[in-house]
Amino acid sequence: MQYITYFYILQIWISLLFSIEVPEKKLKFFTLDWHSSVTKDIVDIFNELGHEVTYWSVGPYTQRIFKHDNIPCDSQHSNLIFNIWKNPFVELSKLNEEICYEFYEEYKDFLDQFDAFIVSPHSNFAFIFEKLNKPVIFVNAARYFFPYVQYSHTFEKLNQLLIQRNAKGDFFFVANNEGDRSYLKQHTGINSTVIQSLCSYTHAKYTGTNHGFLVHKPTSLDILSKLKNSMDKGTISYLESFNEWETIFAYKGIIHFPYQISVMSLFEQYYANIPLFFPTQDFLLKLKNESPSILSGLSYSPSLIEPNSLDNLNNPKIINRWIQMADFYDKKNMPYIQYFSSFAELDYLLGTVDLKAISKKMEVQNLKRKKEIYMKWQKLLKKIANQISISKNKTENRQADKY
Repeated sequence: MQYITYFYILQIWISLLFSIEVPEKKLKFFTLDWHSSVTKDIVDIFNELGHEVTYWSVGPYTQRIFKHDNIPCDSQHSNLIFNIWKNPFVELSKLNEEICYEFYEEYKDFLDQFDAFIVSPHSNFAFIFEKLNKPVIFVNAARYFFPYVQYSHTFEKLNQLLIQRNAKGDFFFVANNEGDRSYLKQHTGINSTVIQSLCSYTHAKYTGTNHGFLVHKPTSLDILSKLKNSMDKGTISYLESFNEWETIFAYKGIIHFPYQISVMSLFEQYYANIPLFFPTQDFLLKLKNESPSILSGLSYSPSLIEPNSLDNLNNPKIINRWIQMADFYDKKNMPYIQYFSSFAELDYLLGTVDLKAISKKMEVQNLKRKKEIYMKWQKLLKKIANQISISKNKTENRQADKY
């Protein structure tokens, strides 16, 4: 049986090798970000597909999490924008369109050398690149209004920009999950291409050498208390802060009580082939009614909103809609996740499931996922390359007409 599994893995690797072609034209991208995981995933994929990405990151986590990857940080660039990040959770919203335009004015000659740009995942950087009149990949991964206040003047200006550039055809919209695709469409009418994150950047895989299971953070104290009172089998650990991926992936499995329908750590863990445990949809709803931490990050909405808006978390139908769009219930993209309908069932699963068999199945699935994700990006990048070529030809023709 083991040899059959390895045979299938080998077949998929061969298929992947010959299906991902390096493009003839290498595109040069520039991106500026704060939340490093979403962008780092895209940068790695683009590089492997033969493109070049200049990546500046000023996020508080980038140097800590990707300290081995030599990603430039704020000390190497202008203080015009980067001083904002000294207290990012307070000051991030001040990075409005006016400051973005100032950044553009200072760096426009530098930025002009690039073929296209990536805005990921914080939408305010779109204001920097709009004046360059070049393709922009707008990646929607965490409620695109952030860091702005919903329904504010700045948020409405952002929506106007996105709608205008979508009509013009030089903004290419991508969502890494169904929830954010629906959220952007609700506010702008814009359809995004869904391309899930891969997160191979951890360069670490599941070992299961730790004797216990890990509870994914953040998890509230009331949930942790219920776990301690209900669990008999196995050792349950909870890490307050980020640890090396090798440490995380050494646990026998990871238990989730989600605050969101899509988080980058889920993609990281799934790609590492570590067995994952989530509440069933019904149990998740029950836990949400008991604990304020469950699905607490879906939206940060004002009190007066439309009844059927995705921001209206007082509407049970809206909560159900969000749950239906959750990455961890997408059995086509992420099969083999284990679901528990009670703490007692979780206790039973931890003591009975074949963790190694689950991990092997995830390994095979991840080869398929990688192939599909790369093919989707290739298709989009081909569109961008064609648009750049057409624009270049028009410019050359106009210049020729002058003579």
